[in-house]
Amino acid sequence: MINPTTENFKCLQWNARGLTKSKLEEFRHYLSLVNPEVALRSETHWNSGFAPKFKSHVHILRKDRPNRLGGGVAILISKSLQYSPITHNPPDTIEAIGASILFKNNQHIDFTSIYIPRANCETEDIEAMLDRSNPYLLGGDFNGHHPLWESNATVNKAGKSVYEALINDQC
Repeated sequence: MINPTTENFKCLQWNARGLTKSKLEEFRHYLSLVNPEVALRSETHWNSGFAPKFKSHVHILRKDRPNRLGGGVAILISKSLQYSPITHNPPDTIEAIGASILFKNNQHIDFTSIYIPRANCETEDIEAMLDRSNPYLLGGDFNGHHPLWESNATVNKAGKSVYEALINDQC
């Protein structure tokens, strides 16, 4: 196990819109080209009967939808990293999974993969995800539209919630 430095660390976020068998080889190829230490995945569409393997990322944290198709989040972590899972208790409007990675300076950085399927989360829901004692990175499909990140966007509820949570958290 190694503890990386923040200077050479690579993290990938990919909205899969279904990382089923047909898309798996494409993703594996991309992983081999980019070689990130951590890959955040949203909308995996995985279920308990599907267990993909990745050569360079043997640690796979995932949260699948138990009772219906779609959704799902995952974090692929390089086999060389020390990590611990993060317990998130998001509301029903958010799917999330997290890991805390140990860096060389004995500092942890928390990584969370998020999927908000219906764009109807509340500001407090996002704020709860930002309530971390460690530095953090959230990546995912928020289904939020706002002019701050899309110049021609019409603001929707998720976009307003994400924006307000970031302003309140002073990001």
